Amino acid sequence: MAAERKQTADTQGRRRERALTAGIGLLLGLQTFAMTMLNPFVNLYGMTLAGGTALLCSVALAVFGLTNAALQIVSGHLGDRLGRKPVLLGALVLLAAGMMMGYFAESIWGLIAARAVQGCATISSLAYSWLGSDVDGARIGAATGRAGVLVAAGSVVAYAGGPALYGLIGARGLFLTSAFAVAAAFAMTLLLPEDRTRLEPSARREKLGPKLARAARVPGVGAVCALALANCAFNVEVFNFVPLRVDALVGAGGMWMVFVPAVALGVAGMLVASRVTDARGFAPVAVFSFSCIFASYLAFLLPGMLGAIAGTTLNMVGYCCVTAGVSAHMSRIVDPAVLGTANGLVQAFISLGAFAGPMLSAALLATGSEVAMDVASAALALACLALAIRLGKRTPAGRAS
Repeated sequence: MAAERKQTADTQGRRRERALTAGIGLLLGLQTFAMTMLNPFVNLYGMTLAGGTALLCSVALAVFGLTNAALQIVSGHLGDRLGRKPVLLGALVLLAAGMMMGYFAESIWGLIAARAVQGCATISSLAYSWLGSDVDGARIGAATGRAGVLVAAGSVVAYAGGPALYGLIGARGLFLTSAFAVAAAFAMTLLLPEDRTRLEPSARREKLGPKLARAARVPGVGAVCALALANCAFNVEVFNFVPLRVDALVGAGGMWMVFVPAVALGVAGMLVASRVTDARGFAPVAVFSFSCIFASYLAFLLPGMLGAIAGTTLNMVGYCCVTAGVSAHMSRIVDPAVLGTANGLVQAFISLGAFAGPMLSAALLATGSEVAMDVASAALALACLALAIRLGKRTPAGRAS
């Protein structure tokens, strides 16, 4: 009887995990759809607004990452103390408000303000911490991978449908559509069960400073933060120059030809990366990913659409693999009592990458040569590859106890 009860409880637990994974995947997919649909058109939209310049459009693209970085750790800490669900709901309200500000923007400064408010919605770290605390450690990689498929599906739909919608309703209409997608994500979150953050009351009351110090001392976390920052910087950098190249060659309506195949292959990479992380750790995934990113900048040197498609595809595969691997890796090596704070720390570095990428590329593109940006980025990707190789020699295999 005891064995049967244990088996029943385990079966119910797995069903709950699958339902939670699907719900969080849909939530993140809707959020990703809302944000991804806008990314290729932020620069184009900004140039149509009063005061729009190439530099200020880059600021509008990048400021999201700056405000997101500033609040990631705080929101992760609040999620540990108050539960992920209420903090997530508040973040979704902020994101919807930022979308409506973008819809009503009349000047580039209004767009910058809208992007800053959107950045205050720190959603990813909370969602992945929810999975990390409620899914068994042996299954977290597979759960992250399944959720990642829905996230990637949101990207595919955004990249495939975004250019067509842009042609029909313009950038303002995209902001409004994104606001509706966020509202749907809010409704989805309301339907999710309360999270079961496995913390004692004393752990919930622990202050942010000591928790952050504990998270930062976990072996390998510093290297993971650096690699996550660079990964996001390389990916967001693409949105600062590829849309302009594609627009000049075939028009904004042809954006899908570049991004749909890139994201489709990125989805496949994400599924493989999550399973490799479970079996062999994060380092092999990081080595493969930054090899792809290095190759992407060599591909961008090719002329015309060939360079845009090949470079974006390699870049996206590398980005998706690192993204899947980081989330699964953190859940394996970090104590659940500080998981939200630790994920907030990593997401803060990711968000800094979202700020650094556009600003660095804007500075290099200001020289008048895309080649200079490609060469500098390739050199940085090589440095990341070396760090990933070093990480493989130092990272522990199991989860922190």
